[in-house]
Amino acid sequence: MVLMAVLASTMFGQRSGVEAGGLMSYEPNLTDMYERAAILADEILKGAKPADLPVEFPIRFDFIINLKTAKALGLPWRCLPAPMSLTRAAKRG
Repeated sequence: MVLMAVLASTMFGQRSGVEAGGLMSYEPNLTDMYERAAILADEILKGAKPADLPVEFPIRFDFIINLKTAKALGLPWRCLPAPMSLTRAAKRG
């Protein structure tokens, strides 16, 4: 039981860890990153030099909480107010 608590109470860098039963993850929004990659590829295909394009970093992130795991660990997630973006993501999942 202690081992399960240690494994489940882990912070992951990908959604798959939460889907496998982990507690939470914080990752760049992949849809946003793919859109930016397509825009950069389009600029290169139109003749831009890759060396002239700016280096970009993710600006949108997803914070995902596995409420089932949180409840199993006895964490009081219900006491914390959730931002609307978290509430919408929970309803989608």
